[in-house]
Amino acid sequence: MSNLNPTGVVEKFVDVPDGFLYCRTLGQGPDVVLLNAGAADLRMWDTTVGWLGEVARVTTFDYRDTGLSSAGLRPYSEIEDIAAVMDAAGVRRALLVGVSDGARRALAFAHRYPDRVARVVAVGGAFGEFPDPTPEESAARREMHEHFARLERIRAEEGMHARAAADIGAWGAALGEDQRRRMIGLQMANSYWVELEDYLGAELDPPVKDRFGEIAVRIQVVVGGHDFAGTRLWARRLAEQARSASLTVIPEADHFPMLSAPQEFERVVREFVVLPEVIPIVHEPDFRTSTIGRYAEGQFFGSIHGTHIDALGEITVMLHLFEDDGRHAGSTIRGRVALDDADALLAQMLATLPGAQFGDIAIRPFLVMQDGVRFGLVDDTDPESGGPHAELYPQGLGFAAPFDGFYDT
Repeated sequence: MSNLNPTGVVEKFVDVPDGFLYCRTLGQGPDVVLLNAGAADLRMWDTTVGWLGEVARVTTFDYRDTGLSSAGLRPYSEIEDIAAVMDAAGVRRALLVGVSDGARRALAFAHRYPDRVARVVAVGGAFGEFPDPTPEESAARREMHEHFARLERIRAEEGMHARAAADIGAWGAALGEDQRRRMIGLQMANSYWVELEDYLGAELDPPVKDRFGEIAVRIQVVVGGHDFAGTRLWARRLAEQARSASLTVIPEADHFPMLSAPQEFERVVREFVVLPEVIPIVHEPDFRTSTIGRYAEGQFFGSIHGTHIDALGEITVMLHLFEDDGRHAGSTIRGRVALDDADALLAQMLATLPGAQFGDIAIRPFLVMQDGVRFGLVDDTDPESGGPHAELYPQGLGFAAPFDGFYDT
């Protein structure tokens, strides 16, 4: 059963085997599912949902044993719980953003259901002990064990609130006072989860931490510069072992960058949801972008396109011009060019540009129609795909997050 509250948030209790899960959905656009840290609940995302709900449909939920969800009374699948929430919210495929234990859950889900995941943003992933640890990793785990032992001493001597304050003080070293109080309060509100003797949730077997290389989905790894050394080392291991992953370190952030470095965290996540105003394109000699660069009045993209070869062996030669800020300034498009003449014609076009030098460019989407054919960099985002996408026509070069200038063909 669902309920639409006055803020436009759809609230729902989702039935799962031996229990139920509380979830919220807000906004319109590509689907994003947020997975919170273990000793918290969906309220840790309140400040994130505020801006993300303006550009995406955002789903959050409380894990079993936390928030408004039921207790875990029998063994259950963390992965199938995520699937149940997505099904109930009408989410076919989504960007998964998980922090701490939520990053582990997101990666396990992506391993089992890659067709339902556009990408994973794994923030400060928590995976426990390292398999075959390096000396540096072993030292980092000793630090964590010392932290946990200290927390138990504080709990025994001063109580649960003092324990929560000490725990958040370590994980959230860069938090402001209000956000520190938020996270301490959330840990106290979810102390039932903290005090569990037997956790009944299960992920993959073997666990995902042993199977990073099997994950087919692209992964953006994010970690704070003030996070524990063990978390930073796990981030590095994930980025190195996964098939397709990149690592972003937010120097000023801790374990909770959405709260300790909100502007930078928003920048990182937003690029996987909204098409940037300006899209970089990397210059690659002897490949598809070998004749792009800058000249005295702006930027240029020259190209010879052979997809439309007709019976006479004729192709298209084009030169697009842009202002320094990436705005389209005009195009010269010559169709039905003999194959033997194409290179010379493009060279003539480029010779008209004063001070032209090949190199990287950054341009805004644009569209030119000629003879019924599309030419340009077009927003081809599919709401069902879970992420922004731009396509360069007619060359068929695809650009997607993290929009680093590289492309798919």
